[in-house]
Amino acid sequence: MPIPSKLELESQLFAILKTLKTVHKDVMDGKLSYSSYCNIVRQKINDLMIVELTFQSKGIEFSTILNDMMVSEEFFSLIPQIQEFISLTEKKQNQNTEKYLTDSEKNLAEITGTENKIANFGQYTINPIKLANLASDIAVSFITIFDFFKMELHDPLLLHDSFQRLENALKEFPGLDELYLDVKNETRKMNSEFTEEKQQTFFKSFEKLYRRYLAVLKNPNHL
Repeated sequence: MPIPSKLELESQLFAILKTLKTVHKDVMDGKLSYSSYCNIVRQKINDLMIVELTFQSKGIEFSTILNDMMVSEEFFSLIPQIQEFISLTEKKQNQNTEKYLTDSEKNLAEITGTENKIANFGQYTINPIKLANLASDIAVSFITIFDFFKMELHDPLLLHDSFQRLENALKEFPGLDELYLDVKNETRKMNSEFTEEKQQTFFKSFEKLYRRYLAVLKNPNHL
């Protein structure tokens, strides 16, 4: 799966923002059900995260792209509106549901923190903040490893730390067990066989692993 060009990413970003703006207006006007709204928003936010991480992999600041496309103001206005609307709606729904809960059920809800379980990733349910942090750790680690090869850095400690950070994040990320094991195996090979002649081979291997990671983010439904 080839990594999209800058122009393709900008087109994707524009389409995502347009969709989010449209569905938010529709749900506020009563033209769209809340459940449908959440499903669309969840998918588009996921797509948005992929676009942002791909820009990062190209060494392009997301804020710079937003400014260049002249959508920065719209982005930083729309996303908080969506978050606030979902938060308020979930709170109202929880309050309505709470009226019919027994004391034991209320205590269980408080202990498990059901209000945090709003992000579905494939068949998994995970705190959205944790999901975003893990996704960021994985992307940053991959990019640091790529930079190590491209810039011919001579800092074994930096490379080791990047490997460790990548493995830890992949291990916690839901549904990426196979990718975690493949990265771990590639890391072991690299630590034992690393030579200047093999740098290009290892670079291509990690590039393929990174593309697999992006493919999972793009379509988590098979997890």
